[in-house]
Amino acid sequence: PDIGNLFAAPPGTRFFNPIWYPYFARPTHVTKLDLPKTGPVWGKKKESEIWLFEQPIGFLNITVNIRMTVIRLNDGSLLVKDPIAPTQQCIDALKELGEVKHI
Repeated sequence: PDIGNLFAAPPGTRFFNPIWYPYFARPTHVTKLDLPKTGPVWGKKKESEIWLFEQPIGFLNITVNIRMTVIRLNDGSLLVKDPIAPTQQCIDALKELGEVKHI
């Protein structure tokens, strides 16, 4: 078999890649972590603000979740760790939380 053209379809033909689920079709699940309040910070207890964003990714009959962590910093901005696919649902959820300043 000719494997030289394994990843690209010849011109004029449609190519369907069954391995990678398209970015635009991935649902995004957002969960806020309910952690106990942290220790005293200048006499106040501060609530931790951490969210998990998850999207499914699959290969044939195996599906797993990929995860992004979002943390609100002291200045109110957001830190994003391990970004996931930027679907419209994911972007809208981030905008609701605030401004992303660190990735």
